[in-house]
Amino acid sequence: MSKYDLHGDRASTTNSIPYIVVGIGSPLFGLIIDYSGRNITWLFVSALLLLASFCTLAFTFVSPYICLIGIGLASSIMNASIWPMVALVSPNEQLATVYGIMEAFQNVATVVFSTVGGVIVDHFGYLMLLCFYQIGSMLALFLIWILFVLNSREGGILNMTASQRASVDTRFSKVE
Repeated sequence: MSKYDLHGDRASTTNSIPYIVVGIGSPLFGLIIDYSGRNITWLFVSALLLLASFCTLAFTFVSPYICLIGIGLASSIMNASIWPMVALVSPNEQLATVYGIMEAFQNVATVVFSTVGGVIVDHFGYLMLLCFYQIGSMLALFLIWILFVLNSREGGILNMTASQRASVDTRFSKVE
């Protein structure tokens, strides 16, 4: 992190910030999203926050701590909003298979983005890496918009409030 004059242990510690935020934030955002619903809206917010964090990290001298906290919050919101959507649209007897496929896609994407990211850093530097991640964030926003449109055509269960879901299907009513 030469832009911010962070080297060695301090850079390593700084790079761990998003993971610490995800560890704390994912359960908290899980509670919020369980209570509020609107999973697609939250997913859109997470992609916007991720894009804003990468843009800020690339094009400003704002503290990297703020940007990395933003990346961690975006990841927390994404985790808490995307994984429950599987249960909303998949039959119970296929949930394990669908979660396995989803995890496989996530791992493949991690490998591809990490590999391409390494090549970009080696040949073009960290600024281009952040631009690559910005493009990925914009692609995510576009795909979330497509999901919103398709979901709206099919009844909109993925972006309903928790109480709307409970009134549509008893599987989603709150356990008391």
